[in-house]
Amino acid sequence: MSVALVLPLSGPIGLLGPSILASARLAVAEINEKGGIAGRELVPQLIDASTVFEAGGMESLSLLIDSGRIDAVACFHSPEVRNALASVVKGRVPLAYTPAQCDEYRNPNVWNTGVRLTDRLGEAIKTVRDELGLRSWAMVVNEAPSIRKIDAVVKGAVRENEGQVVSEHLVPHGTKDFRPVLRKLAERRPDAVFVNLMGQDAVLFNRQFGAAGLSDATFRISTSVEENVILASGRKNTRGLIQISPYISDLETHSADRFRQAYLAYHGAGAPAVTCGGQSAYDGLHFLSVLLNSEVDQSLDRLVDYPSGRAGPYSPTKDAAEDSTLDIARVEGLRFKEFLKA
Repeated sequence: MSVALVLPLSGPIGLLGPSILASARLAVAEINEKGGIAGRELVPQLIDASTVFEAGGMESLSLLIDSGRIDAVACFHSPEVRNALASVVKGRVPLAYTPAQCDEYRNPNVWNTGVRLTDRLGEAIKTVRDELGLRSWAMVVNEAPSIRKIDAVVKGAVRENEGQVVSEHLVPHGTKDFRPVLRKLAERRPDAVFVNLMGQDAVLFNRQFGAAGLSDATFRISTSVEENVILASGRKNTRGLIQISPYISDLETHSADRFRQAYLAYHGAGAPAVTCGGQSAYDGLHFLSVLLNSEVDQSLDRLVDYPSGRAGPYSPTKDAAEDSTLDIARVEGLRFKEFLKA
């Protein structure tokens, strides 16, 4: 049983890849230890997501599906990659999209196993806003259309109780110089900046934000900062940084503990960091295992339970994880500490 794993192995988001791959390998080992899928060993085939848009990339995947050499696809990347894969897979094999969802995408040929961020993000933003007294905000976000829904939810939550968004900055993937944005932030001096940048983009922004001395007066609130980003940003550049996420490994929850312990037992202490992206990949593969073993289809009308690094299960009504609870954590040095539960 062959599953194509489409994940970031290069490019600006490649920083996240090792943790995702290590978590996927744990899931594969657990599935095979229990007899595989339909009595067959699960064999992962790695596809660097950066090659999806290269000439011939999609054609190669389509040929593998047609020839029966790919039985399912799991995507651990951006909505843009998900959409491109869906246009090629076209329901010929199951396609699971595992990251937290930042849009309202629905496709009868795609199973979205991650948390739908928009379900509870507004509540989380209001919790942070009220707890810290944050009234003026700026937005520094990637220009990808798929995250516009996230921006709208954040701005709506900010503007309640007379809060205001004083500036917005859209930046492309791969931005290296954030000085023009930082100059405008220095002029406006907002109480908080909502940051929705991925991988190396987030790292460079955090480094330059810290070097500019802006963390003395301005908090950064993000849904995309994870453990690898924190490590690469550096201890001196994480002051005033708050993360909102479906899964934060440093926090003491039953599901976080179980997944972290299984991960470290399998890979050892020198493994890549345990991350939300890795947890979602782990969950997505276990979901596909249940899906392929039970031979259910998209007409499914019940919750699907499976080994989860978080809380599971999958809800066909929501086309997302049933539990949409978000953790809020503050960064202290290079670790996350619990802020509040939203």
